[in-house]
Amino acid sequence: MSNSPSGRLWAIQENGVWARWAPEHSRWDIFSEKVSEIAADPSTSSACYFINSDGSVHWRDVDGNANESFPGITAKAISVGGNNRLWAIQENGVWTRWAPEHSRWDIFSEKVSEIAADPSTPSACYFINSDGSVHWRDVDGNVNESFPGITAKAISVVFLNNVQYDIN
Repeated sequence: MSNSPSGRLWAIQENGVWARWAPEHSRWDIFSEKVSEIAADPSTSSACYFINSDGSVHWRDVDGNANESFPGITAKAISVGGNNRLWAIQENGVWTRWAPEHSRWDIFSEKVSEIAADPSTPSACYFINSDGSVHWRDVDGNVNESFPGITAKAISVVFLNNVQYDIN
């Protein structure tokens, strides 16, 4: 596949067991745990963040045999942003951000239905409120932005490094 992507693909199978595509072997590496959500680690192809079936949040480097847990919440969704900052939506719908310097979750008051971490900074994320409105918030800078005009049910964001666009 000459146009094959260079990243690592992670998946959750229909039975809940997670897997990683191994392009060098043209096969899936299948792991034993059942998980409910998975997010690739943007800093390495050998690791991912995931939510276990009990709602606990974890990180695993499958090639390096390293594991980390993020205790204190029961999550239903996760997203990873700039500097590998982990964001989550708790089972009760309230959103939160892992504070590695304090080994705790910073919990915010709003309930959201979807979250997408901002890949350009560890201090911001995009989210969908329960009414379907789309927002961005820099929680450290206390800056908010809204994107009116639609009612959303899902969001995703990507930033392309060193790409310039000419509009003629």
